[in-house]
Amino acid sequence: MDLIAGFVSAYLALNAKEHLAFKREVDSVEERQEKRKVMELITEWEREGRRLGRAEGREEGRQEEAFSIVQRLLRSRLGELPRPVERRIRQLSLREIESLADALLDFDSLADLKAWLLRSKE
Repeated sequence: MDLIAGFVSAYLALNAKEHLAFKREVDSVEERQEKRKVMELITEWEREGRRLGRAEGREEGRQEEAFSIVQRLLRSRLGELPRPVERRIRQLSLREIESLADALLDFDSLADLKAWLLRSKE
């Protein structure tokens, strides 16, 4: 049962319809011992889902905060940024934003930022 649970948990994402069908199937299990095992499996899936959701949320939060700091530093150094440039910066990964944070200390103009953004695409 644990092997199956691990496989399903790792590789099977249920949509709403499948989730409802799965719930009906669980509700139809009558043997108490088997139902307990199924419920433990569901609880483990829920825990794993919450853990993954929290990890994704933390990563998104770090990226958003890094973007916000870099944006403020760039505005302070170069003035208001054109929207296309801001959109391009928002598309950067966390690692790229951190690299930009280091590089922006050497920028003297918007042209320097645009050149850095072009190089980062490569």
